[in-house]
Amino acid sequence: MALLKAALLLGVKLDVMPASTKSAAEGGFMLSHTDGYDALVLAMGHKLPLLRALQEDATAVAFAPSAGAAPFEPGEPSKNAVATALVCHFEFSDRMKAASEWMHVLDGFNWTLQDAKSGDSEPEELIKRYGPWAVAPIKVRLALDEFIGEYPEVAALMADIDTPREEGPLASRGRRRGTLSEMEAPLENVICYKNIAHDKKDAAGNIELSNLKGAPPSFYMIATVKPRLVKALIARMVLLSARETGATASLSGAPRGTRELLDWARDETRKKDGPAVLAYVFEQQLDMLAKAIAAVFTSHYMTVGADVRGAKVCPSQPFPEACRLLREIPCEGTSYGKKAWGRTVQIFDFSESRRMASAAEIVTAVSGQPRPSPLLVVSGGDALQEPFWPEGLGVNRGVNNVQDSVWAINQWQHVRGNADGQQRVVEERQKLYEAFSLLMSGNNKRVLQGYDPRTNSMLPGKERVYQRTTVDPCTRYNTEAFKFVPLKVRPD
Repeated sequence: MALLKAALLLGVKLDVMPASTKSAAEGGFMLSHTDGYDALVLAMGHKLPLLRALQEDATAVAFAPSAGAAPFEPGEPSKNAVATALVCHFEFSDRMKAASEWMHVLDGFNWTLQDAKSGDSEPEELIKRYGPWAVAPIKVRLALDEFIGEYPEVAALMADIDTPREEGPLASRGRRRGTLSEMEAPLENVICYKNIAHDKKDAAGNIELSNLKGAPPSFYMIATVKPRLVKALIARMVLLSARETGATASLSGAPRGTRELLDWARDETRKKDGPAVLAYVFEQQLDMLAKAIAAVFTSHYMTVGADVRGAKVCPSQPFPEACRLLREIPCEGTSYGKKAWGRTVQIFDFSESRRMASAAEIVTAVSGQPRPSPLLVVSGGDALQEPFWPEGLGVNRGVNNVQDSVWAINQWQHVRGNADGQQRVVEERQKLYEAFSLLMSGNNKRVLQGYDPRTNSMLPGKERVYQRTTVDPCTRYNTEAFKFVPLKVRPD
């Protein structure tokens, strides 16, 4: 969306081409599809098969030499501490009395292992300090151990993919050493938001979920889970699908890293000759894990309640029973279809953040045939640099990367037929990438406008500086170094 808005602002014609990981022979994307275009933006996430296809297709390419890599070559991944995010949406509606009760009692929260470092404190102490959602780590561990240990065979399957203990990005900070429940709680943090921006009510005044334009209202939860929980999820998927098909359950050939393991599981569910039940079971187990986590952090509301207009209110049903996952809501008879919100429960791993070595390339020939004019290829968003969720910079960095790409495209039109000028555009785009977005992190915001470059803190009166930013890098970054030819803006 940022790419579309920025391109339209500059009067750039934008066509969207679906990215496919299929080979050229199978009808996948090829660079020859860009005949007649001046620039190509890769904005489809970091897809290694597509990059390999581009490497084979582009036979003569100029690129930013400072990157020190071949064209379309991924850079060295960032090795983060373990971070796997489970994202899920539960309904926010008053379709039934029990669901309506949760609309009023459950507010957003942010539970972090650091905040619960009192370890085995009595629930009353944590609730008094934080709220009804506060849960001691030992309770989290015991509740999710039920998910992990429900089937005895799961432990043996997990042994096939076991690795030395890995800890998450938050666990090692501010830890009170020796608290077993802290070390073993299989979650790093859980965040819950009320996503109520797009509610729609029916004739009776109830929030309607089956005929919405845009995203429905929901309780939006993000949980950062540890490797043990990810491996239990995959082991359960393999075990239960094997039971359905009569096959032998085994993980002996599966990878051990959490990201590689999740990629392996998804590939297994997509295999044409594999059991169709595998994809269903993976989705089913992911839903069960999401409900198990939600149940832990909403259990206190059932006993101690929450203040609603000065009165204590205790819901009549547990949260996962009263509020369905959005993808469980039937949407037959609507334009959305049966699987309207099928992607509202997902799991992502950011233990290894992939990125491109070069932010821009110049393709001069495709499949051995010279192009009539060079093609500028730029990457934007996750396709350029995958985010690390615990830093909270995924969207910020992605939007800036996209605007940098659009800025380069705008400059490209001014250097047509000028090889030196084209090379300079690519080199300047690489400088923006290396000097700003690659360095941007939760602990380094000094590269952005509005922040003090010396202290990394926001300058007084600069809270809304983002409202004055444009695709021009000088309006977004702390720099005066990137002033190309005057910016061309489409006339009103």
